Amino acid sequence: MLHDDVAHPQPPIRAALEHIADSLHRLGHEVIPFEPPSHAHALTIWLSIMAQTAGGKIHELCEDAGEPLVPEVAELMGEKRGDREPATAEEVWEQAEDRLAYTAEYDQAWNETAKRTQCKRPMDAILMPNTGVVAWERGGVNYFVGNVLHYSSVSMPLAKSGPVPQKTRDEFFNTTDEEVYHAYDPNKHNGMPIGIQLMGRRFQEEKVLALAKIVQDAVVPGSPARAVL
Repeated sequence: MLHDDVAHPQPPIRAALEHIADSLHRLGHEVIPFEPPSHAHALTIWLSIMAQTAGGKIHELCEDAGEPLVPEVAELMGEKRGDREPATAEEVWEQAEDRLAYTAEYDQAWNETAKRTQCKRPMDAILMPNTGVVAWERGGVNYFVGNVLHYSSVSMPLAKSGPVPQKTRDEFFNTTDEEVYHAYDPNKHNGMPIGIQLMGRRFQEEKVLALAKIVQDAVVPGSPARAVL
C-alpha cells in the first residue's frame, strides 16, 4: 500500500516500498496493490476512543507531579481537568459499534483480495509505511490503523534515506497530506532510517514476524538491510 487517503508518504519511503515490492516479486512472491477502506475514518474512530475519558487520570497524575500535559495530549484531552467532557455510556457504545463496523469492512476488503491473487487466497499481509514521514519533528505521530483494527503488525528499519527529490504538488488529500509534503527536507533527512510496517490480521503475530524475516532477507539476504534509497 503506497498511500492511503490520509497522506502520501515522503519520497524516500515510497522509494523503499517500491524497492521492497520489486525485490519480493523477483524472488517469486506475489505482490498486489491494496486499496483499504478509509483510513481517514479510522483516524476519526481512534481519536474518539482515545478521548473517551477526557484524560481524567492523565490530568490527575500530571497535577500530582506538578507537570503540564505535553501539547499533543493537551490538544486531545484539554489543558486541565474539566476542559473536555468525558464520553457518555451511550457515546462509548456508539464508538464501539463504529469500530466494529469499520473492522468488518476492512476484513471484507481483505478477504476480497482472494479474487486478485494467483493462489486464490487472501493476501498474507500489507506492506505499508510505518509513518508517512522519514522522521517526525517532535509532536508528530505514528501510524494508528492497526490499533483501531486490533491487527498484528511489526515495524522495522529496512533502509536509509537518500536525498530523493520531491515532485512539486499543489493538490492534497487534506491538511495532514500537505503537512507531510512540506515536512520533507532531502538534506535534513538524508541518512535517516526508513521504517516500514507489515500488518497482518488479528492473532497472527508469529506469521507477521516470519513474513518480516522474508522481507528483510529479500532486501539484503542473510543480514539486516543497509540499502540506501
